[in-house]
Amino acid sequence: MIFCVVPVESYWDALRGSCLVPKLSEIDPRAIGHALEYIFVLERIVIGMARFRIAGSHLCNIIGMEVSGMPLSSLITQSGRETLGSVLETVFQCPAACDLEMVAEVGRQKPAVEALMALMPLRSDLGDVSRLLGCFVAKGALDTQPRRFEIVTTKLRCLS
Repeated sequence: MIFCVVPVESYWDALRGSCLVPKLSEIDPRAIGHALEYIFVLERIVIGMARFRIAGSHLCNIIGMEVSGMPLSSLITQSGRETLGSVLETVFQCPAACDLEMVAEVGRQKPAVEALMALMPLRSDLGDVSRLLGCFVAKGALDTQPRRFEIVTTKLRCLS
């Protein structure tokens, strides 16, 4: 799973250069073309919540539908949503980058799936940190049933 997340994080780090957080408009899809199916962009909507502006096909296939406009929390189990809200606020406010290790709910006809999600802050054209570049990679028996994920670990990296 790391094969995709690390190059995207490296690209984002290179974009930062001497600034703390790069702008969304600086993202060049051609530079991360190998990972586009795993990439998404989030927009902060209220404290602790963000929605998908765009998302790659890998994520849409896991959810079973187009996710643009949906909140990121729709991917997460009810018990993990408070953790997600806290992580989002830290990423936006600190700002920080975060890696989340997750597992999908397991049940009848829902085999185990592991996932890794990276969240990296971006500035909007107005200069506020209200966007996130994300990368989501899941590994396991993926099927056509929508899945929700439980957050297992979070690794925050403050950018100051």
